[in-house]
Amino acid sequence: MLLSATRIRELDGIAVVASATCYLDRWLLGASTTWPGSTRPRELTPPQPPDHEFDDQEGRMPIYYHGGVPGKRRRQTILPATKVKMNAVYNPDHVEKAIYYPDRVYLTTHLGAAMGYAARYIDRRARRSPGDVYQVEPIGTPEVDPDFAAQDGAFVMCREAVIIEVVERNVQLTLREQTRLAGPTILWPRGKPVYTDDGTLQLSDQMRAAGVRDDYVALLPKWIDLTEINSLGEIVSPRNFTKTATARDLLDIFSHLTWDNPTHQIRGAGHAFECVCGQRYDTTNSAAIHQAGEHLVVLQRHNIAARSRDLIDLLAERRPQRWAWLTHTK
Repeated sequence: MLLSATRIRELDGIAVVASATCYLDRWLLGASTTWPGSTRPRELTPPQPPDHEFDDQEGRMPIYYHGGVPGKRRRQTILPATKVKMNAVYNPDHVEKAIYYPDRVYLTTHLGAAMGYAARYIDRRARRSPGDVYQVEPIGTPEVDPDFAAQDGAFVMCREAVIIEVVERNVQLTLREQTRLAGPTILWPRGKPVYTDDGTLQLSDQMRAAGVRDDYVALLPKWIDLTEINSLGEIVSPRNFTKTATARDLLDIFSHLTWDNPTHQIRGAGHAFECVCGQRYDTTNSAAIHQAGEHLVVLQRHNIAARSRDLIDLLAERRPQRWAWLTHTK
């Protein structure tokens, strides 16, 4: 998901990461979150931490990062929302309320997670603005973030934090780039990783109970964010995650699949359709699916738009000559 969160809750058919919010993201100083966009391609390996790295072995403090408000410098202090007089609204109504303390600054030992938060920075005027990542030192004793207690201290909170180093400025990442960087920290409720090492989504118990199968998961884009798919397996609209994706959305999201494979060309009309590969079909629908791609059958199990004629019509618009046979059958 867009987030470096570690615990996901599933409710009302929607997979929700505990720290997901459309309003104030508690990790961003006086900032709210939004759907991150793609602004520049980038190498996804996080920058190397500063040379003077220290950890909690032998009683030393671990390295903490904070991703958020841009433009701060070494030795400046990061303050919590209450001290910058921000009205913090943590979760939208449809999301189970997570524990949020507006008088705390939230830190993480995971650099990729911090970069994800920085990429979602929104300024006080609700304008999207790339944030910065800092190495910080908590002021006072850090407390474990109760939402992510299973992460063994990877996410903590403190009253204030002082900046030790500026790690990266102007962080701009797509939604899936954020997910890839934060991937190791994203877990299902019982501690199972949401993603494999190559970015394949691992089904939650609720998804399996809803009938989502591995052949469908194999078609999903790598590092698909949990805001892009709900716990019923439905792809959601990139414009409104409370609605399901349209046929055009599905073609965009599954653009990595081979659609309208040229090795399959239907010929015929009426009730007799034959592909150049030798397969024969009695119905327009079965012939159209064969030419579009057999993976369409798998997508149809979970996506209403994939079961409509709209998706086929969009393919026909792109390559009208290949679909002339379908036009003649209307």
